[in-house]
Order: sequence, then structure tokens, then C-alpha cells
Amino acid sequence: MTLDKKTMLKIIGIIAAAALIFTAFQNIGEVIVFLKSIFSIFMPFVTGAAIAFVINVPMKSIEKHIFPNKQRFNKVRRPLSLLLTFFAIAAVVAAVMILVIPQLVTTFGSLGKRIPEFMEKTQIYIEGIFKDYPQIQGWISTLELDWSGIMSSVSGWIQSGL
Repeated sequence: MTLDKKTMLKIIGIIAAAALIFTAFQNIGEVIVFLKSIFSIFMPFVTGAAIAFVINVPMKSIEKHIFPNKQRFNKVRRPLSLLLTFFAIAAVVAAVMILVIPQLVTTFGSLGKRIPEFMEKTQIYIEGIFKDYPQIQGWISTLELDWSGIMSSVSGWIQSGL
């Protein structure tokens, strides 16, 4: 191997990369904070690009089918298509919410009614496992939970979150 200028630059580049990687691992906390800040700076742009990409698909279809004559509606074609797309997306979101939220409430209510029964069966099963350990069995048998209070707080949290 000859040590010409090209080889020396490669060696210096490898050494610099190794030193940079070593320093990054030595200061991993600061590197993570730096990467998080970079990520938080670019995240609005990524989100906007994703929303634009998703909205553009139905908007092109609306533009093509509702306004086929390009000369007649040239100036208002794109804004009207965007507005109709927003209305369509809002209608889909509203329909999903109208259909899904009542089912979620029903499901959580059903779970709320079945959890105490499940916990009793689980407690009996665990008591059977720990029958040779009376101290643990005594602690398990004294364990009582206020399921109505837990379910009311969970339902309040769900209602305030939605």
C-alpha cells in the first residue's frame, strides 16, 4: 500500500469518522437531545407533507370528475376541489365518530361489568396456586377493589378525553 495523497485522505476520513462516532457514544445523552430537537423542528413539515399527500388524492379525483372542462372553471377549480375534499374528509371523520364512539362506550360498559367476575376467578386461581403459602394467600384474600369507583373514574376519563 502506497501512502499517496488519495490514500492519506481516506485514512484521515476513517480516523475522523471513528473519532466522531466514539465522541457521539461518549455523549449519547446530548446526541439524543440534539436529535430530538432536530426531529421536533422538522416534524411539522413532515406532518404537513403527509396531510397534503393524503388530501391531494381525493382532490385530484374531484377536480377530474366534477370540473372536467379546464377552460371554464380554471381559476376556481382547485380551491373548490380543496373545499369539497375538506368537507368529504370531515363527513367521513364524523361518520366514523358517530359509528365508533357508541360501540366503544358499549364495549367499555360490558368490560366494566365483566372485570369484577374475571378478577374473582383470577383471585380463586391465584389462591389455588399459592395454597402452600398461607401468608400470600391471606394477603390475596384480603385484597378488595372498588370496581364501581374504578369504572366511574375510567368512564369519566374516557368522556373527558373524547
